[in-house]
Amino acid sequence: MVFFAKTRFTKVIGIIKKDVQLLSTILYILGSMKKQGLLIGIFLLVCLVSSLRAQHYEISLLGIPMAQVSIEKKPSNKPSSITYEYKAKTNRFFSSLYNVNNQYLVTMDSSMGRLLCYRKEISQKNLKQSFWATYTDEEIFYSTGETRVTNGHWHTILSLLLKLTMMESLEDFQQPIDIEGEFYTAIVVPTQTSSNTVEWNIELIPQEGRPLLEKTDIFTSRLADPEAQRSITVDRSRKCIIAARFTLPPYTLTAQLVEDS
Repeated sequence: MVFFAKTRFTKVIGIIKKDVQLLSTILYILGSMKKQGLLIGIFLLVCLVSSLRAQHYEISLLGIPMAQVSIEKKPSNKPSSITYEYKAKTNRFFSSLYNVNNQYLVTMDSSMGRLLCYRKEISQKNLKQSFWATYTDEEIFYSTGETRVTNGHWHTILSLLLKLTMMESLEDFQQPIDIEGEFYTAIVVPTQTSSNTVEWNIELIPQEGRPLLEKTDIFTSRLADPEAQRSITVDRSRKCIIAARFTLPPYTLTAQLVEDS
């Protein structure tokens, strides 16, 4: 009896310890409501709850599962911006052939209308790499030390995909795209597949600029190939990506939502 009592007590203590960090965060947020105003406090609480939600996808090549990708909203103390994290990791079988464990962060304004910052940390076979870019109304600053004078509201492909989850209008539109120093115009065309889902097809038209990196990660390297076909399917009611497809003949890479937690 003493043994079981001690075991139960230990489990309870473990649960309490796990909740200490979350409780401390909530107390800090409640304190911020008093110090900085109710609206900011509410915003921080919403970010905390949202950060617990993530979408998980299975990536397949020719129908064979090869990697997992997750998309997670990250907490932020700035109401004017929003950050999402992509993580890509090869499964056990493909890791033995070509290991990938990459992270990408995109920060946009709260409406997702424009990109503010892009960052990636790459750890894959034969390549370790860090890269970032920040965007203002007039310039783009890159971690390589280069600055591009430009105007307009820019996106990367990753931030554009997130923007499409929030689109209310089902009309064609164009979007300036930056892929590590190379500029494109994305022609985005919707096809409604059901009352709740829409497939967005993305064509990239080269503009100007030049690549800033001699080598890049496996997911970016052929992204803008002129023969590539790109599409994502969005569930409009849940405002999330449920499928994606990238075809570069004769190969097709697909992503399928497997968990929304």
